[in-house]
Amino acid sequence: MNIKYGHAHINKFKDTLRNRVIELIESERGLAAKMAKTINKTGSYFSDLKRGSPVNALHLKAIENYCGPEKLIEIMRSDEIECGDIHNVSPIDPAIQILDEAEKETGIKLNSKQREKVAKILREELKKKESESKENIITMMKAFKE
Repeated sequence: MNIKYGHAHINKFKDTLRNRVIELIESERGLAAKMAKTINKTGSYFSDLKRGSPVNALHLKAIENYCGPEKLIEIMRSDEIECGDIHNVSPIDPAIQILDEAEKETGIKLNSKQREKVAKILREELKKKESESKENIITMMKAFKE
């Protein structure tokens, strides 16, 4: 996979990621300290971000540990950030992966607004199925208890 991004695109992604993490830690009093604790750091670990330091792997791990992988994926999503041609990058979002496969199978290419709307519908459907699956597993697990 040979993908080249300009420095401007990479910097825009880094800045957006940092701003999203800052927004997250400011959304709840004491959240930064709670997340930092999951990676054995002090509450001030996230304060460097407000001074312009980039987000690193430990920041991301703390978010995943405390808020869950869904929140981490939400923060890292780059579809709102123009990063050039990313068709050779494997998507993290299952809805985007399904959409890419459907486009490939049908030979139909959607424009960005169409993709956004279809992806939103797919995410809602996947969430419903996930909830149903979880309920089924809980029912099965309760059966084991009996």
